Amino acid sequence: MLRLLGFGGALVAVLALGSPAPPKAVHASAPAVIADAPRVAILATAGERTALHVVRAGESLSAPIASFTHREGSVRGALLPDGSVLAAAPHATDRDRSFDGGLWRLSSDRVVWLCDGLLHASRPLVTPDGRVFAVRGRAGAARDERSMRVDELTLDRIDPESGAVDTLHHDQGYLLHIAGWHDGRVLVYRVAPNRADIVAIDATTGTVQMLVDDLPPFARDFSVLDDRLVYRGRHERESRTWVVDVIDLARGTRRRIHESASFALAPHAWPDGAVALSPDQSGLALLGSMDRIRAPLGSGVDVVRALRGRFVALLHTRERAFEFPFLLDRTTGKSHPLPAPGRTRVDIVGFMP
Repeated sequence: MLRLLGFGGALVAVLALGSPAPPKAVHASAPAVIADAPRVAILATAGERTALHVVRAGESLSAPIASFTHREGSVRGALLPDGSVLAAAPHATDRDRSFDGGLWRLSSDRVVWLCDGLLHASRPLVTPDGRVFAVRGRAGAARDERSMRVDELTLDRIDPESGAVDTLHHDQGYLLHIAGWHDGRVLVYRVAPNRADIVAIDATTGTVQMLVDDLPPFARDFSVLDDRLVYRGRHERESRTWVVDVIDLARGTRRRIHESASFALAPHAWPDGAVALSPDQSGLALLGSMDRIRAPLGSGVDVVRALRGRFVALLHTRERAFEFPFLLDRTTGKSHPLPAPGRTRVDIVGFMP
């Protein structure tokens, strides 16, 4: 079991990293077709409508294969093994938006409503065998004006066909956030009064194993690859310092690989034991990798969204600009724009089967 020092400061919003309204779109025209480039599912949102596109680097944008309407806000997707897409988007019209998320399933022949009550701006988890998990909740009663509200939070299994909900884990606190999947367990970051931790919850029995039992309540940007959980957190003693930690899930050990004054590091586990991040918002950099890649699109924050073999799908983000989706070839270091509708907020869902 790992133990990190300290729990301090008020909880900040760690889920939604919205894109500011930009003056213009930055999507570039597509180059020649890229040999064996995989198809990529993207969700493109304009206002209260989101469309699902399947795109390929070097090809023109085709018509969407599905679309749906929702309340304006962030849309997060996850890919099912059959190629259909789960989309979590704002749905409820209550003034309190803490649990305003709805969940839809999108495919070429239908759009299916599954359930509501999802944590605002959260992303569902799809396991390799097609099980679906999401964080849902209900607002608790405010104790007084000087303390934060404690909510009823659940990690739920959701049937992707019927929308039936089965609760796997229950907690009372400020936040549950799915950190990833490893060896039959859902990794969950939990924040409650006087506690922030990371646990592994058996996806069948609900048994909880502690991974990190005490850390500052500011962690985000979780990713899992092989036996590594990578995330960005706040330094235990220096409140203005942000860190990137790597948890070895097989050994239960932690190592710190980066410290920075920059909040927007966007770390992500990279193949061969490496980690990708955007130090000082200067573009993609790799720690511990033999891949010769550095800031392929210049300054900004490059968010890794999917990996398959030599290909990586990323979103390039800059202040006052729409997200720019692109495909990166690890063997050549070359980047290629992914076609997407202009003036939309884009979420890369993943590589199609």
